[in-house]
Amino acid sequence: MRAAIIGAGPAGLTIAHQLSANGVSVDVYDNAAEVGGFAKSILMWDVPVEIGPHFLNIGYIPAVYKFVSTVLKGRFDVYERKTYIITPQKLFKYPPAVADMLKQMNIWETAKAIGGLLKQSILPVKPDGTAEQFVKRSLGGYLYEHFFASFSRKLWGLAAGNVSDVFARSLLGFSSGYSPGKIAWKKIKDGLQRKPDTNCYIYPHNGLSTLWQVLKIATEINGGRFFLSAVIKELICDEPCRISGLRLADGSIQKYDVVIATIPLAPLFSYLKAAQIVESTTVSRFRCDILVYLKVTFNSGVAAQCFYVYREDVAVTRITNFNQFNQTKSRDFSILLVECWCDKTDELWRSSDEAIIGHAISALNKLKIFSGLEVLSSSIKKIENAFQIPVIDVVQTREAMFNQLSQYENLFVTGRTASISFNYGMENAIHDGLKLSEQLLKTVNQPAACKES
Repeated sequence: MRAAIIGAGPAGLTIAHQLSANGVSVDVYDNAAEVGGFAKSILMWDVPVEIGPHFLNIGYIPAVYKFVSTVLKGRFDVYERKTYIITPQKLFKYPPAVADMLKQMNIWETAKAIGGLLKQSILPVKPDGTAEQFVKRSLGGYLYEHFFASFSRKLWGLAAGNVSDVFARSLLGFSSGYSPGKIAWKKIKDGLQRKPDTNCYIYPHNGLSTLWQVLKIATEINGGRFFLSAVIKELICDEPCRISGLRLADGSIQKYDVVIATIPLAPLFSYLKAAQIVESTTVSRFRCDILVYLKVTFNSGVAAQCFYVYREDVAVTRITNFNQFNQTKSRDFSILLVECWCDKTDELWRSSDEAIIGHAISALNKLKIFSGLEVLSSSIKKIENAFQIPVIDVVQTREAMFNQLSQYENLFVTGRTASISFNYGMENAIHDGLKLSEQLLKTVNQPAACKES
């Protein structure tokens, strides 16, 4: 069997590693010059850092723990994850937890929050598929207004009433309709059971790209090939429900028995010239990300890897301290990443690099999480279409698109693009890669039948 894998991110690399190790002929295509996708490491001031605060938690999925531990062979550090929410007055734990919110509030704030929770228990708002109504039903109106409403506007440029409840469910860790009473009972039950902490956050030596390079090299040793900076023109369909190969920019055609896609749906549809795409007005709205890397020193600071900024008076969305991922290495400087999520039409996106850097430094000084801050150097990266906006009809749109893709009996889509979870992480991508690999290896010699569209 010959397999083409489109996308050399965590899921694609895992599949390539597993299939090639079991005798499958594998070719991996990616339009980037390096493997890893959005999870690859980059060098800043001779230090490997990431394109964002990527947390790799291998502890709670046994298959992922075994796989990553085996391929890295101990070349990683384990750390305790510490992430916080910055509000105008206080720091709260992230992801948001009702108990932590109530614990840090004063008596009047607590009374209002409890009142909002009780109101929802007695007279709950009617669910309408929006993040606003879901959070109000789950946390009450007061906590919604003070912890969620502003963050939704900062992240997506939309009010929570225009955002799908898929985002809220992922953020709060709820998979179905939770009421305040159900939340309380869940907390009591979890406390009585005293489940052990299965989290195991790791950071590979020399950055996350160490893991991706190990998978790439192992795949190549097993005969797999990588075509980086590749330009795919189209997927060829010689039969109504089967993809026979890829046509590349140079006009050459590569034939395959199976095609695996781990890339976003929009480019995948562009390769399928014969597919009837969903109306463009309902497909994939995105936010851009401005990343400001700062080489700094400071006297003292809050010990955490990442801060989510809920304050509306500061345009910054997220702050990362890369020194906190690997505390065993001592440096005389720290590297901070200040992110601003925005639209291409926003003034900040169109501003000069100097103005953006000044904006980031001003925000850090205003937030006061680092004292005695001194900026030694800076660098900027801009990423267009970085995050898909979870608009109201995101689930229906994705279902329609996947229904169209399902007609191709030898096309498999996996990875982040196949998930609607806002908290989909690298461990999830690796796990999905392992599961699909196992599925393909079981059926490699079985004849396939057309999928029903």
